[in-house]
Amino acid sequence: MIKLFAIWVCGLLTAVPAAIYHLLFHAERSEYAALIVFVGFWVFGFWGLVGSATAIIKTRRVYRALEHVRSPEQLKEFVHHDDTEAVAIEAMRTNAGIPQFIAKRLYALGRNKLADAEKSAPAANNNG
Repeated sequence: MIKLFAIWVCGLLTAVPAAIYHLLFHAERSEYAALIVFVGFWVFGFWGLVGSATAIIKTRRVYRALEHVRSPEQLKEFVHHDDTEAVAIEAMRTNAGIPQFIAKRLYALGRNKLADAEKSAPAANNNG
Protein backbone atom coordinates (compact mmCIF):
# COMPACT_ATOMS: atom_id res chain seq x y z
CA MET A 1 0.00 0.00 0.00
CA ILE A 2 2.91 2.33 0.69
CA LYS A 3 4.26 1.70 -2.82
CA LEU A 4 0.88 2.54 -4.33
CA PHE A 5 0.70 5.73 -2.29
CA ALA A 6 4.22 6.67 -3.47
CA ILE A 7 3.20 6.07 -7.10
CA TRP A 8 0.11 8.23 -6.64
CA VAL A 9 2.09 11.07 -5.03
CA CYS A 10 4.77 10.92 -7.75
CA GLY A 11 2.07 11.10 -10.41
CA LEU A 12 0.36 13.91 -8.56
CA LEU A 13 3.60 15.91 -8.42
CA THR A 14 4.84 15.15 -11.96
CA ALA A 15 2.29 13.81 -14.43
CA VAL A 16 -0.68 15.90 -13.31
CA PRO A 17 1.13 19.28 -13.50
CA ALA A 18 2.66 18.28 -16.84
CA ALA A 19 -0.75 17.34 -18.19
CA ILE A 20 -2.28 20.59 -16.95
CA TYR A 21 0.56 22.63 -18.47
CA HIS A 22 0.20 20.81 -21.78
CA LEU A 23 -3.58 21.28 -21.65
CA LEU A 24 -3.31 25.01 -21.02
CA PHE A 25 -0.50 25.93 -23.41
CA HIS A 26 0.19 23.30 -26.08
CA ALA A 27 -2.76 20.96 -26.50
CA GLU A 28 -4.86 20.86 -29.59
CA ARG A 29 -8.60 20.75 -29.34
CA SER A 30 -8.68 16.97 -29.93
CA GLU A 31 -6.46 16.37 -26.86
CA TYR A 32 -8.57 18.32 -24.37
CA ALA A 33 -10.86 15.46 -23.34
CA ALA A 34 -8.07 12.95 -22.76
CA LEU A 35 -6.01 15.37 -20.69
CA ILE A 36 -8.98 16.46 -18.57
CA VAL A 37 -10.00 12.85 -17.96
CA PHE A 38 -6.42 11.90 -17.04
CA VAL A 39 -6.13 14.70 -14.48
CA GLY A 40 -9.54 13.95 -13.01
CA PHE A 41 -8.85 10.24 -12.84
CA TRP A 42 -5.46 10.66 -11.22
CA VAL A 43 -6.75 13.01 -8.57
CA PHE A 44 -10.14 11.40 -7.85
CA GLY A 45 -10.37 7.96 -9.47
CA PHE A 46 -7.00 6.33 -8.82
CA TRP A 47 -7.88 5.02 -5.36
CA GLY A 48 -11.28 3.79 -6.48
CA LEU A 49 -9.66 1.55 -9.05
CA VAL A 50 -6.52 0.59 -7.13
CA GLY A 51 -8.33 0.11 -3.82
CA SER A 52 -10.80 -2.30 -5.39
CA ALA A 53 -8.04 -4.25 -7.13
CA THR A 54 -6.04 -4.45 -3.89
CA ALA A 55 -9.08 -5.74 -1.99
CA ILE A 56 -9.69 -8.40 -4.64
CA ILE A 57 -6.06 -9.52 -4.50
CA LYS A 58 -6.06 -9.69 -0.69
CA THR A 59 -9.31 -11.64 -0.62
CA ARG A 60 -8.06 -14.09 -3.23
CA ARG A 61 -4.79 -14.56 -1.33
CA VAL A 62 -6.66 -15.27 1.92
CA TYR A 63 -9.01 -17.80 0.32
CA ARG A 64 -6.10 -19.55 -1.40
CA ALA A 65 -4.26 -19.77 1.92
CA LEU A 66 -7.40 -21.15 3.58
CA GLU A 67 -7.59 -23.89 0.94
CA HIS A 68 -4.08 -25.03 1.89
CA VAL A 69 -4.65 -25.19 5.66
CA ARG A 70 -4.22 -28.81 6.72
CA SER A 71 -3.56 -28.75 10.48
CA PRO A 72 -4.75 -26.86 13.58
CA GLU A 73 -1.34 -25.15 13.84
CA GLN A 74 -1.66 -23.84 10.28
CA LEU A 75 -5.19 -22.66 11.10
CA LYS A 76 -3.87 -20.70 14.11
CA GLU A 77 -1.24 -19.01 11.92
CA PHE A 78 -3.89 -18.31 9.30
CA VAL A 79 -6.29 -16.68 11.80
CA HIS A 80 -3.58 -14.42 13.23
CA HIS A 81 -2.33 -13.18 9.83
CA ASP A 82 -2.92 -9.48 9.03
CA ASP A 83 -4.44 -10.09 5.60
CA THR A 84 -6.87 -12.61 7.06
CA GLU A 85 -7.98 -10.10 9.66
CA ALA A 86 -8.52 -7.34 7.09
CA VAL A 87 -10.50 -9.59 4.74
CA ALA A 88 -12.61 -11.07 7.54
CA ILE A 89 -13.45 -7.64 8.94
CA GLU A 90 -14.41 -6.35 5.51
CA ALA A 91 -16.55 -9.43 4.84
CA MET A 92 -18.37 -9.05 8.16
CA ARG A 93 -18.87 -5.35 7.56
CA THR A 94 -20.36 -5.74 4.09
CA ASN A 95 -22.40 -8.89 4.70
CA ALA A 96 -23.91 -7.81 8.01
CA GLY A 97 -24.14 -4.11 7.16
CA ILE A 98 -22.37 -3.04 10.34
CA PRO A 99 -19.77 -0.30 10.89
CA GLN A 100 -16.13 -1.25 10.61
CA PHE A 101 -15.30 -0.63 14.27
CA ILE A 102 -17.98 -3.13 15.32
CA ALA A 103 -16.67 -5.69 12.83
CA LYS A 104 -13.15 -5.21 14.24
CA ARG A 105 -14.45 -5.71 17.76
CA LEU A 106 -16.36 -8.86 16.78
CA TYR A 107 -13.29 -10.28 15.05
CA ALA A 108 -11.15 -9.59 18.12
CA LEU A 109 -13.74 -11.23 20.38
CA GLY A 110 -13.86 -14.31 18.14
CA ARG A 111 -10.09 -14.56 18.04
CA ASN A 112 -9.88 -14.22 21.83
CA LYS A 113 -12.56 -16.87 22.28
CA LEU A 114 -10.58 -19.20 20.00
CA ALA A 115 -7.41 -18.53 22.02
CA ASP A 116 -9.27 -19.23 25.29
CA ALA A 117 -10.62 -22.49 23.87
CA GLU A 118 -7.10 -23.50 22.82
CA LYS A 119 -5.78 -22.79 26.33
CA SER A 120 -8.53 -24.77 28.05
CA ALA A 121 -8.38 -27.74 25.63
CA PRO A 122 -4.87 -28.92 26.63
CA ALA A 123 -5.75 -28.55 30.34
CA ALA A 124 -8.83 -30.74 29.85
CA ASN A 125 -6.73 -33.35 28.02
CA ASN A 126 -4.13 -33.43 30.82
CA ASN A 127 -6.74 -34.01 33.52
CA GLY A 128 -8.48 -36.84 31.66
